Amino acid sequence: MYYTIYRTRNLINNKEYTGQHITEDLNDLYLGSGTVLKQAIEKYGKENFTKTILFVCDTFEEMNALEKLIVNEDYIGRSDTYNMALGGKGGACHTTPHTEESKKKISINNKGKTHTRKTIKHLSDTKKGSRNPMYGKKGQENPNFGKVMMTTPEGKYKRIQPEKVETYLSENWTLGWVGWYKK
Repeated sequence: MYYTIYRTRNLINNKEYTGQHITEDLNDLYLGSGTVLKQAIEKYGKENFTKTILFVCDTFEEMNALEKLIVNEDYIGRSDTYNMALGGKGGACHTTPHTEESKKKISINNKGKTHTRKTIKHLSDTKKGSRNPMYGKKGQENPNFGKVMMTTPEGKYKRIQPEKVETYLSENWTLGWVGWYKK
């Protein structure tokens, strides 16, 4: 078993991704699993990326520590990297809060993107029936049970406990979904 730190480089724009990988074959075709890296591979094609193994570590802990040293705040803040989260956690970006710089990179990357009809259907299908977290939750089991829908002065919606309605009304909130039908 090899505990590696690797760097994948885009040969077209010279952007890079540094990560960790556990493998039995140092010559496997693994390029990385970062979300933005995967999107770049899809856009530019695998043939336009190279992977270099920077280090082979003796233990999982050593691999994590080394990645943490390399993929730090300065590294993920650079404009020439695909990394969005700090290293040393093995892809734990879903449990680690994003830095302001990574939020900016995510925002820039997603500007103007829309889902295909196939993706929209897939997302819809994954939340139908028993796969929907609200499936079967009726009455008091529903987290919105007994709450009142109100509209903020800015036009946003929020469900409020009935005993707090008067307070929000005094702050110029409106009962119900005001203007929800407007585009």
